[in-house]
Amino acid sequence: MFLPFIILVVLGFLMLVVFVPYGGIIMASVTFAVVILQYLKTHRMHQELQEIRKHLGVMKPEEEEEYDIKRQINEVDHLGAAAIEEVNQKIEEELANTADLNKKD
Repeated sequence: MFLPFIILVVLGFLMLVVFVPYGGIIMASVTFAVVILQYLKTHRMHQELQEIRKHLGVMKPEEEEEYDIKRQINEVDHLGAAAIEEVNQKIEEELANTADLNKKD
């Protein structure tokens, strides 16, 4: 299905390398971009499969714990400035409560 398209792209790259002085650089940059896009697509598919496994309950306990940690880290990475400030306040309150409990003992 995509074979004729792939052959045309490869021939186009070869023509670019031969006839354009900077063809090698252009070809390398396009190849790099394709590899990065493929990696991102594969990574996204892996994440979705992990979510499905979690939903179906077929994860081992240690896998489930690791998945939950990664999901929480991902959520924190995508928070806005106000949400981060709110999380920091909650953490500071918990640390203060823990310090107070330790002082009482």
